Amino acid sequence: MRFILVNGIALRPRALCMLCCEPIGANYLKEFSTELSFCGHGCYALYCDRWLSRVGQTKCSAAAETSR
Repeated sequence: MRFILVNGIALRPRALCMLCCEPIGANYLKEFSTELSFCGHGCYALYCDRWLSRVGQTKCSAAAETSR
């Protein structure tokens, strides 16, 4: 995953963190490819972990389908 660290620039209109739904202040992370905004590194890291686990589950279920 690639991200941009934004310091001192508030989003307009008032935005919420993609993961925890807290208001985003002047410092936040923005995911590069999807442009999703996160209130901090912790929420971004948790989002990435959840995304990767879902991708892994999808690949596992696709592999099980093709092996039948």
